[in-house]
Amino acid sequence: MRWDNPEKTTVYEAFEGRWDVKDVHQAMDDFNRLMEPNMLPVDIIVDLTQSQSNPTNLALAAGRADQVLKGRINQLVVIGANYYLQTISTVLTRMIPAMRGTAKFAATMEEARDLLKAQP
Repeated sequence: MRWDNPEKTTVYEAFEGRWDVKDVHQAMDDFNRLMEPNMLPVDIIVDLTQSQSNPTNLALAAGRADQVLKGRINQLVVIGANYYLQTISTVLTRMIPAMRGTAKFAATMEEARDLLKAQP
């Protein structure tokens, strides 16, 4: 996990290969560390273009995601999500109050950044 821009308004996270809910929890820990000095809400880009799995247990992280992301997220753009992961992401963003209405999907990093720029 890293900042995607020098202004520190966008966080980038990639899930590569086989991953599961443990990796999501690790990403939330990394997000907490990255955000420690920054109290302003940020945009998040999640890159799944190199993902080789469709974790079935992502809902197990929903409660923690709400706690970690509450008041800290503006928009979420997921790159390279297949139909299954798009569906799961859409459902989870409706279940997690902190993420409600934030999920967008893109095919490329360039498209993800354009989606973020298009929103006020």
